[in-house]
Amino acid sequence: MLLSIAMIVKNEENNLPRALEALMALKNKIDYEIIIVDTGSEDNTIHIAKQYTNKVFKKEWTGNFSEMRNYSISKCKGEWILVLDADEVLENPNELIKFFKAKDVKKFNSATIKFKNMITNKENDYLIGTLVRLFRNRKEFYYTGRVHEQPKILEPTKLTNITLIHYGYSRESFNLMNYKYERNLKLLLEDLKEDNNNPYTYFQLAQTYGMANMPDKAYESISKAFELIKDVKDKSKYLYIYHLLSMYLNSIGEYERTIELCKEALSYRKEHLDFYYFIGKAYSLLNDYKKAEYYYDEYFKLHKKLEEGYIVEDISVSNISFAKKKEMLKERIVLAFKSKDYDYIINNYLLYNEDDIEEILLYAFIRKEKYDKVFAIYKDKEISDKNINNIIFVCDKVTKETLKNDILTIYENLLGLDKRLDNYINYIYKNIDLNKKDIEFDCYYSYKSRILAKYILEEKNSLDIIKNLNKNDMISYLIDLNKDYRGIDLFYQYSKDNFLNNNLEDLSFLNIIEDLLIKSNNIEKENYDRLLYRTIINKINFIKKVYNNEVLNKYYKKICSKDEIFFIELFNLFKIYSVDTVMYIRKLRKMIKEYPEYKVLIDYLKDSIQLDNINYNLIFNEKENLINNIQILIENNRIKEAEEILKELSNSFKFDSRINNLLGVVHYIKGEYEQALTYIGLSKIFNNDDFDATYNLALILQNLNRNKESLYYYKEALILCGDENIKNDILEIIKFLE
Repeated sequence: MLLSIAMIVKNEENNLPRALEALMALKNKIDYEIIIVDTGSEDNTIHIAKQYTNKVFKKEWTGNFSEMRNYSISKCKGEWILVLDADEVLENPNELIKFFKAKDVKKFNSATIKFKNMITNKENDYLIGTLVRLFRNRKEFYYTGRVHEQPKILEPTKLTNITLIHYGYSRESFNLMNYKYERNLKLLLEDLKEDNNNPYTYFQLAQTYGMANMPDKAYESISKAFELIKDVKDKSKYLYIYHLLSMYLNSIGEYERTIELCKEALSYRKEHLDFYYFIGKAYSLLNDYKKAEYYYDEYFKLHKKLEEGYIVEDISVSNISFAKKKEMLKERIVLAFKSKDYDYIINNYLLYNEDDIEEILLYAFIRKEKYDKVFAIYKDKEISDKNINNIIFVCDKVTKETLKNDILTIYENLLGLDKRLDNYINYIYKNIDLNKKDIEFDCYYSYKSRILAKYILEEKNSLDIIKNLNKNDMISYLIDLNKDYRGIDLFYQYSKDNFLNNNLEDLSFLNIIEDLLIKSNNIEKENYDRLLYRTIINKINFIKKVYNNEVLNKYYKKICSKDEIFFIELFNLFKIYSVDTVMYIRKLRKMIKEYPEYKVLIDYLKDSIQLDNINYNLIFNEKENLINNIQILIENNRIKEAEEILKELSNSFKFDSRINNLLGVVHYIKGEYEQALTYIGLSKIFNNDDFDATYNLALILQNLNRNKESLYYYKEALILCGDENIKNDILEIIKFLE
């Protein structure tokens, strides 16, 4: 018998089939047996094992891994023993076969095995380690140690590329990780009670804490291990401690110490890839790009040797960075960009030509006028809007940073790359008519926004092109337009023209525009006053259309959006203005903290409050008489006197429905329709069932030739009207408008 494969198992029904199936590749290639010792399985493990071998033994678990290993070894009949766990899979059986067929196999008493320790289930997410797991079957060979048992290695040892994939420490299996953590921690702490000066035990304890995601305890343990070897003359035997400590130092931002420790480790042995990895990362994070580049390049040199089959002699140090070559290639390109070594990027970009560094590649190519490279990176893939946006962004950036006013020259060299880019260049820079067939605005990008801004602001096209998009894109384009003073003017006029629009879709669009305007500092005081109340009226009208009274009265904070909640609370706050002005002011101040985005609006409301020596009690008592007198003055066409009294009353009853309606009537008589609509609109939101306000809105809108909105309010007034003669008049108007 050439080979015995020895396994100890317990409750491994999920892993065992995978491990045993991989061994079937050895069948008829070498003479081998499989020895399985079960230490107390309660699942289907033994049944699975017997399907692959008749050499299945039971042994009660003693809490000592070495005892179990040595028992399994005692059952082996082969000349050689391969020690295997159920969560390990032989990746390259041909390497194992090659080992036994080699002429020099008789020279060796043991051999190393490489391990790919899977961190997650992703194919390239692993770290590499090496252990001696293949031994001549001699009585001098045995294991020691309760946990992370160590073999008595018989030399000489052959270094091989035989590889096992180890799934046991994948962090995606929480229950398994937790079980192994608790088991290993208990055994290691027992070891420390017997010998608390063993650096290897502290090293294993650090790894155990790390497995349980307890970095502080892991760092404490590996620091203790390092402390125990500080006076040892030959530290080359303890590079595994240097390695783990460097990893934790790097993770907590101790970059200078990481560099110092790794350089010391490299002075003992230059074959460990991770030390170059850690130093390169540390220098990069310290913004010392040139030194980082040197160690990255050293990493690549050693990585190439390992890919070509170079075998590391010191097997005590694991390797986490071998699988990170792609990440390192990307970071090396980024380092070159930061140090402005654009030639390096141009010469090496094919090693890592991925979308996540597209802007860096574009910048290097365009900066060095290698336009053919731009065409090359898009040659075999479909160009997206994101790619177009990146190209334009980089062209603008290069122009600004080089202080050259020749962006059109750059763009001329990129014509023909894509129709959308050609369209942008021709429309923005050459004033050639926009070809709308080659551009779709339904997915926002800044380059499209620039096209849209010119199309709307310079060519005076309608906002309807934005209005028909989905909400997120719509908001993004409107935000960009609002940054231009022409956009602000356009939005203000749109708000004015569409005030009291009753279509839900139109109201939603109007709300977005007014929300942008109302947060702006760039609107004159007189215009802001009118905008403010138009916005509140439109917002409340929209909210009342979307939500029922139960929602508005009880559940609005759970159901409505944040801006809707703000306007509902503001609307409710207006109702206490006349009752308790001081409380009104306090609540406004509180709202600034809760809704800082509306600070401009709230500050305006606070500043417009007039606190003087007026006898408010007298005004409250005389309110009804004053309103009756105002109505008489209006009927007698004494408009100026009526307006003066209304303005005084408005200071105390700013949000009173009847006063606002009368103010609206006064402005209507004076021909000031915009102000009239604002006051009467404000009146209606506080008393939605008021016939006078509803009818007055319909009348003014009709005078403004806004027949669609006028018809809506006439129909509503008809329902509210209690006078049959007036109803007949309204019906005639409705027929005319329809």
